[in-house]
Parts: sequence; C-alpha cells; structure tokens
Amino acid sequence: MLPNKNRLSLKNRLGDLRHRGILMQNPFFGLLYLKENIQKDACFAFIVSNKIAPHAVIRNKIRRLLSEAIQKELKQIKEGVEAVFLVKKSIVGQDFNSIQVEVKNLFNRAKLYKNENSFTPTN
Repeated sequence: MLPNKNRLSLKNRLGDLRHRGILMQNPFFGLLYLKENIQKDACFAFIVSNKIAPHAVIRNKIRRLLSEAIQKELKQIKEGVEAVFLVKKSIVGQDFNSIQVEVKNLFNRAKLYKNENSFTPTN
C-alpha cells in the first residue's frame, strides 16, 4: 500500500481535479492529474466502481496492484503531483507486469517523472 503521505483524499480534491486537471487515457485506466499540488509529496487515489468489478475482492486487488506499481515509481515522480486513476473494465484479470508497464507508459506520456530520461517505454 502507498504510505499515508502519498494518498489523496478525494473528498477534498476531486472537484478541483475535475475542473483543472488533465485527463490521459490508456487501455486499462484513465489518469486525471495536476502538477501544482501545494504539498511536496506526490499523491494518488483510485476509483474502481461496481460496474468494473461487482465483487469487492476484485476491486481491492486492482487497487493493490496499482498501488504497488506506483510505489515502485514514487522516487522518480515529480513533487507536487496529484493524480486519480479511473479504472476501466479491461484491467480485470491483468497481471502485475502489464499493469506496471501501462503505469510507466502513462507517467512518461504525462511527463510526471523528475528526469525525462528515467524511463524508456517497452512494447
């Protein structure tokens, strides 16, 4: 799981993210993000609806997989990023490696890495 300092409280920030955030999509999820957070730490949240997976076990597994993929990238992500993952139905049944590659590709496209050369996309 992500440390508490890297978790985004949706109650307080979702409205601002919806109006001012940038949305990027890939086959597994959308990423709604802002780069101008007041805090120093990058913060993330996940939205996995009942339509995606009717069973809570599956929804929680998806959150854990995404959380783990982000946790491996935390040191390379710019400070002040707020992001919400909007999960799509196609993520159900995917393994960790494919999710991690998609997270890296999306972070790279959104230019959320501190160092532009920190990730080279893989196919």
